[in-house]
Amino acid sequence: MRHCESSLHRSPGRPYIVVSESSLILHAGNDKKSERVIPDEYHALKDVAHIPFAIYLLLSPVEQKVAALDSQKERLTLLAERIEAVKLEVTSRWFSEDQLARQREILRASSKILADTLSCGNVSHDSLRAFARTMGPLMAKNAWDAGCAQIQSTHKQMMKWKADLTPEDWSRLVVVNRARHQARYRNAATQYFHWLFGDTGSDWSYPGESMRVVYAESL
Repeated sequence: MRHCESSLHRSPGRPYIVVSESSLILHAGNDKKSERVIPDEYHALKDVAHIPFAIYLLLSPVEQKVAALDSQKERLTLLAERIEAVKLEVTSRWFSEDQLARQREILRASSKILADTLSCGNVSHDSLRAFARTMGPLMAKNAWDAGCAQIQSTHKQMMKWKADLTPEDWSRLVVVNRARHQARYRNAATQYFHWLFGDTGSDWSYPGESMRVVYAESL
């Protein structure tokens, strides 16, 4: 098949992709295509993983006697109510069978420490530490699964666009990873495109960044 029959004709300028929140935006010549690549599964796993983290941030000042429980009570009560609502959404619509058991354990433990704290009016160092130690590995598994979902979906879309671009345009393709925050060490999208292009940057750059993979903050 001739390359001119591709749905994306050769770009007069250098083609580039913008990583923008949950989507990839391909700019090639006069064409602009946007596709969402971060699936709902990613956000569901991330949302549940943030619950024990939020609890720890609220309870740690109380345990260290830096803040009174009364100052956190309204937020803790609201969080406990929202966890009960979240439990109704932990279904096979968002999670696999293995993931379901993990989400329920995170929510169960989160509900318990909130209930115990609000009931007795305090949280001990040992109970908060035990909570953190139990939740840490489960949160890490959620992060791993979320990252896998992101990379698999991203790769699937990139292979579709690779089939549409000419070999020359593919070899010149640049990716701009756009975010409000400064570049994050081992950012998933940055690492993926580094692997995809096999391009190596300077020693002082973040892992994965190069002349073809650029992290652009505050855009």
